[in-house]
Amino acid sequence: MAIPETNIQTTSVMADIKKPFMTVTNRWAYLEKHLPIWKSYIRYRMYAAGFGLVGILTIFSIPPLGVLCLAAATYYWQNHLLMKGRLTSARSVIIGH
Repeated sequence: MAIPETNIQTTSVMADIKKPFMTVTNRWAYLEKHLPIWKSYIRYRMYAAGFGLVGILTIFSIPPLGVLCLAAATYYWQNHLLMKGRLTSARSVIIGH
């Protein structure tokens, strides 16, 4: 049985990291990052409440409009939950490198 050749050398590779994984930010940077999400969260919640109220009020007088308003209310409620999930999630997603 032949012994494999053991030519082991030490090498090193320089890696360019464009953005560090953990960055230290201040409160203003955090607010600038999350303020549009908070605004969307509140806006979608208000749209859902408004469309739901109009849908309930018009479901018996103008049924097609009531159904459309209730469908819009559920759509905006789902977007509201999506924004809430983005705000309360503890995980950070790193895309690319």
